[in-house]
Amino acid sequence: MKNGFNVMLVFLIGLLVLITIFQWVMSDKSMETYTQNYINTALTDKKYSRLKNIVRDKEVYNKLKTQKKITLKFTADNQGAGRIAYFPAKVSGFKGNIGVDINMKSILLHQYKLIRITNLGNMTS
Repeated sequence: MKNGFNVMLVFLIGLLVLITIFQWVMSDKSMETYTQNYINTALTDKKYSRLKNIVRDKEVYNKLKTQKKITLKFTADNQGAGRIAYFPAKVSGFKGNIGVDINMKSILLHQYKLIRITNLGNMTS
């Protein structure tokens, strides 16, 4: 009886470790999807004030407002530290890159808050 319990306990602990590692590894992709969805929802709903609150550059803001939908791709791993994630990103229809700052409330539960989008280069297409 004890042997079966021990085997089950080791199995459950191993499963939890694997789930935790998977969640941590997938966090960059999850933040990329979160950022893209945040921007696309604001564009679809025409809630430009949501964009204005996070976009720090007029050129980027005006360019985003002209889009119906964007595709965003992080061009590097997380460059931030602590609870702040920072990614350079490429946006469809943009010539240059943007910077994306995200507050990571919980990596394992994939809870984030988009803090800021900045211009990293020439945005004119």
